Amino acid sequence: MASNNGTPAAQKITIHGFLNEFKRRHEQMEDRPFCWILGSGASVQSQIPTGEELARQWLKELHDLEDFDKRPIEEWATAENLEIPDFDFARVANFYPWVFQRRFRDYREQGYAFLETAMDHAQPSFGYSVLAQIMAATHHKVAVTTNFDNLIADALSIHARIFPRVCGHESLTGYIRASLRRPLIAKIHRDLLLAPSINPE
Repeated sequence: MASNNGTPAAQKITIHGFLNEFKRRHEQMEDRPFCWILGSGASVQSQIPTGEELARQWLKELHDLEDFDKRPIEEWATAENLEIPDFDFARVANFYPWVFQRRFRDYREQGYAFLETAMDHAQPSFGYSVLAQIMAATHHKVAVTTNFDNLIADALSIHARIFPRVCGHESLTGYIRASLRRPLIAKIHRDLLLAPSINPE
């Protein structure tokens, strides 16, 4: 099955099927390593809020700050009040970057401090320890993540006793090499401590 532009379309497979396919490719195709893609859901078990949970928290704070009429948040949080085109409270997760911008538009540093506090005490979950072992011991050494946290790097340090190369800012991409001696973590929205990119674009 192919998509409209001729590239293969993503196929949904079972966990058992994935494990078998992973084993086959691991054993038979060393030149085709897997790249691990992680989003905010990967950090939930480590007690880091999802994008939706953060957006709801920021909406609540905006509501507390700006709604003098004390309306229910669902009534107050509209595209007009928030100045977010097409905003829909029922789909708040889809508007995460816009809600961040709206909440912290004049106080970016406060927004970054909020995120740092939300991630301060996070510890890598069991899933991260498994990922660390795979990245350290196999040729499947690359993880690309939208997350600002350091849970992959922490897991590699704790469970595999190896320090990865972390590309937490676009200015560091020149240091990435195709041939990897150690795991690589590419943070597409930057690192938590390098002015995370939370832009609607």
